[in-house]
Amino acid sequence: MRLCPAPLALLLSALVAGLAFSPLAAAQSPSNTKPGASQSDEDGEDGDEDEEGEEGEANGEGEDDEEAAQPRPPRDPSERVRWGKKPFVRPAVGASLFNDGSQTYTTVALGAQAGLNVWQEKPDPKVVGTTRVLGQYIIGAGSSGYEVRVGAFAGPWYKVVGLRTGPDIFHNQYSFGAIDLAPTTGLSWPVIALLDFKVINLYGGVEPAFFFSSDRPGVDWGAEPSFGFGSEFTYLTGIGLDVDAFGVSLSYTDRITAFGHQKGFGIGFRVGG
Repeated sequence: MRLCPAPLALLLSALVAGLAFSPLAAAQSPSNTKPGASQSDEDGEDGDEDEEGEEGEANGEGEDDEEAAQPRPPRDPSERVRWGKKPFVRPAVGASLFNDGSQTYTTVALGAQAGLNVWQEKPDPKVVGTTRVLGQYIIGAGSSGYEVRVGAFAGPWYKVVGLRTGPDIFHNQYSFGAIDLAPTTGLSWPVIALLDFKVINLYGGVEPAFFFSSDRPGVDWGAEPSFGFGSEFTYLTGIGLDVDAFGVSLSYTDRITAFGHQKGFGIGFRVGG
């Protein structure tokens, strides 16, 4: 039996068309990698992924900005301020004049002082301070005495000017001829202004003193023409010269006591700081 060419051609065409739309062919098509997904669905998913990525980047940037905006915790105060310190030992030599209204007594003071200078290691303004122990023995014609002091002083410093104040506990005793300033323990509180021009330095201030207990009377300020307060009162001033590792200083004090004015002249030396 012979088939007609036309029907045979129609049958072959139907078989080819059926293979073209088979599920296997659809799965292997490069334009459709997911079964049942169209090109428009892929574009939509790609857009969602892009939006998620942009949103994630935006959220990440926001978190970074928030972290940067948060203030940093303060440092430990012990780390913020560093202190320099330098111990010292120096002679304490001087002379004094005591006038009881009718006679003047001249004495010489010999002694030493030791202590520690401290300062903040930071730009001005800063705080500087000194702790020191001082001992002196006083001798003279018809005169004698001694004094021991333990004090701590501190204050602000800016460029060339500063202020120093603090407690100074003392114990002293003096004899000038027939006048006896009985052994006394007390507290003085100096307030001193300072100027330091590197080579030359100046200072001046006042120092009221208050007796804890003593047979020595305090000053009667109603009868004393000079200004003051407390049991005794001292005016003090001084000048220093510093050249490299060597320094010398001169001081003057006027201590007002119940028995008269005790004027002191001191000299100090510094070697090596």
